[in-house]
Amino acid sequence: MVDSEGEALAFGRPEDAAAVSELPAIAWGGFDRGVARRLGALLGETSIVASRLWSAVGDRPMALANCVYARRLADQLQDPALGGIVRIFESNLRSDAGTLIGSDGDVVIGLRLLQEAAAVGEFLPPAARARIAAEQAQTYAVLEMPRECREALAIAERAVDDVGEGDRTGLFSDWTTARLRVYEGRAGCS
Repeated sequence: MVDSEGEALAFGRPEDAAAVSELPAIAWGGFDRGVARRLGALLGETSIVASRLWSAVGDRPMALANCVYARRLADQLQDPALGGIVRIFESNLRSDAGTLIGSDGDVVIGLRLLQEAAAVGEFLPPAARARIAAEQAQTYAVLEMPRECREALAIAERAVDDVGEGDRTGLFSDWTTARLRVYEGRAGCS
């Protein structure tokens, strides 16, 4: 997981990171555990979408802040699926994967987040597992690690084969074999 210093950098100021860490406790109040988990998952998913929107308008610090918040919610709620999904999107931001690993990105942090997401793969839908492996392949290609790149693409291929119509929703609505082919082309390791 990203350390406190990394989280503080995501927010720009340590006091901003500290303020966000207090939010989950405020949000739950007197709710029972089941309701708190459902609300937390909804808030986490909303934070991931907000992160995508902030990223789309070019505000990387706000995008990262939303990911860090969602990751903390997932950790607090012990929700491995939410934690895995947020790590996919946070990895993109940390490594600048949207620009095929830009000069400001940290490939190692991005890859570590993808590995953490893959570690909870049993809790994730096949489309999420496919995206994790495809993004790992892309990162390995940048690092000039062709064997690891090909292995990750093979894992992504198997996961895409498991994707059903019911899995193509929300953040993973476009995961098909065609989408994987785009990643294969970007990775260039096959």
